[in-house]
Amino acid sequence: MFAHKAMSTKHKPSSLRGNVSSDDEFQLVERAPKSSTSMDERKSPSDDVPELKELMKVSMKRSAGKLMDRLSLPPVIDNTIHVKSSRIRYTCSGPSLVSVSVADLLGSLGGTCYTTNSLFRPWASSFRLKKVTAWTNGSSANSFVSLAWNSGLSNQVMDSEHTRDTPSGITVSGANVFSPPKKTLCGDWVAATATGTLNLFSLSCSTDSIIDVEVEYTLSNQIQAASITIATGILGSIYYLPLDGAASHVYNPLHLPTTF
Repeated sequence: MFAHKAMSTKHKPSSLRGNVSSDDEFQLVERAPKSSTSMDERKSPSDDVPELKELMKVSMKRSAGKLMDRLSLPPVIDNTIHVKSSRIRYTCSGPSLVSVSVADLLGSLGGTCYTTNSLFRPWASSFRLKKVTAWTNGSSANSFVSLAWNSGLSNQVMDSEHTRDTPSGITVSGANVFSPPKKTLCGDWVAATATGTLNLFSLSCSTDSIIDVEVEYTLSNQIQAASITIATGILGSIYYLPLDGAASHVYNPLHLPTTF
């Protein structure tokens, strides 16, 4: 006899709404309802990775920065022209002790004659003296250089004078460098509106000594220097006055047009 194996036939329903018999071998899978979670409430993959989240922040900041660069206004600039370092060289015509005032130093930085043979206007509006370097004349019998700094308050200063002498017979002398100490007028910025006759320092050198003055200054913007009286000058010409002023003119600039 032959054994007949019962074979079951799978039937696919024509409609889910029809009757389903117990002999049919299939399962109904109920669809999950649509999520009501909004896009803002969904969790970002970067939330689980701090490094990725930080990189995304940096990238967004860079993108925003580039956009702001294209849309930004002109940057803030300093409208005052600032000459950070200027060295002017002078020669001494006599060993007399002279004082250098605010107006004297302003005039030595250069300016223009605006009234023929009469008035000179400096173009510097403020300055700060960095140092004074002097080379004494070694061929002189008594070579020396002396510089004394002045204070803003006549009573708030120590009695002092710095002198460097060169012995007779020395033909080549070293440089004598003087830097303004603190609490002196030259220890900080000085405006052109300061009293012109206010003395900054006193200087004395042997004849034919060479003096270098290193200073930084600003050109006139909000501040303008007062005019200086000169005896000789061509209208519109540029001059660099002596370090000790036009009236004294013991320390005259080298290699620059000058007058007094």
